[in-house]
Order: sequence, then C-alpha cells, then structure tokens
Amino acid sequence: MPAIFITHDQEEALELGDRIAVINAGHIEQIGTPREVYDQSASEYVATFLGRANLVKGVHHGQEVTLVFRPEDVRLGDEQLRGCHQLGTGIVKEVVFAGAYERLTVQVDIEDAEIVVTRLKPQTIAQRLEAGDRVRVGVVSFSVLPTLCGPLRTSAVSALKRPLDAENAKIRRGPQRKPSEGSNSSWN
Repeated sequence: MPAIFITHDQEEALELGDRIAVINAGHIEQIGTPREVYDQSASEYVATFLGRANLVKGVHHGQEVTLVFRPEDVRLGDEQLRGCHQLGTGIVKEVVFAGAYERLTVQVDIEDAEIVVTRLKPQTIAQRLEAGDRVRVGVVSFSVLPTLCGPLRTSAVSALKRPLDAENAKIRRGPQRKPSEGSNSSWN
C-alpha cells in the first residue's frame, strides 16, 4: 500500500523513503531515490539541506558552475592519490576529533577555497594529520550544477568526465553552509 510520510528529519527521510521529495518554500526542488537526491543533488539548497556539502564555485569552458561534493568523498594524502580526481593541494587548518571519525577543514591552494573533509577512524590511524600539514586533495564523487545564468552545456559536462587541472578550470571560494544555515567524475 503506497503511503506518503512527511518529515523534517533528513536522516529519517533518507533511511525510510523509497523516493523522497525535497521542498523549498512550497516548491519541489527534487524528487528521487534517497541515494540520487543525496549524491546528485539538483540544487545547492538540496545539497546543503541533506547534510554537509562542499560548494566550490568555478568556471569551466566559459560556463559558471558549482562543484558539489560531500566531506566523506574527499581523499587526503601526501602522495599522488589513486582512484579519485585530483583537486590540488592544500593546508589542514583544523582537525576535530568526533569519536568514530574526524572532521577537517582544508584550505585548498586553488583560489584559497576552504573545504570540509570527513575521515573515518581507519583513515585517521593510517595517516595522522594536524593543523598546518600540507596534503594532496582528491574527490571520489561529485556533481556539477550550472549557475542561474543558464543551463550547463553538454560539452562542459562531457569535459568533466576527465581529470581537470588548474590550467583548464578556475575555482573561486564558494559558500560552506550547514543544513541549518541554508535550510561525479573529475575537477580541479
């Protein structure tokens, strides 16, 4: 028997729903499976409403875009990172221990963008990081949102299927919002 369940608890919606709808100011922002809505958010509002998200504004092939990736999708290392798309290098600004995981703030060298990173305990044991450490930064999954200026060209999306570097993408600092404050391939 189909049922509609209305909740303001994002975690509850992700755990219980076969399909969920995110509504903002009376308008549906996105409908999809919990995984689709979380991993491929259709807007900045959806991305930040469903948990922490890094939003990095940039320009790719002349098109303004926002790169969206979750803190748990970031990889840090002191050598070349495998299995992810290189974002560049950065400096660890803060490390917060939270039991089973740690949350880091990293200032990425490209345009001084700050991102939030979540590392599980096995990662923290394998590589201890402290404020001031220089690290390589990569992302394993992300989505690209066009700005309100217009739709993202197909060619720009296709170009994002390959790793980017500072020569073909410029990033400028974007907002870092928590849900309460505003509520997948490669990039550089």
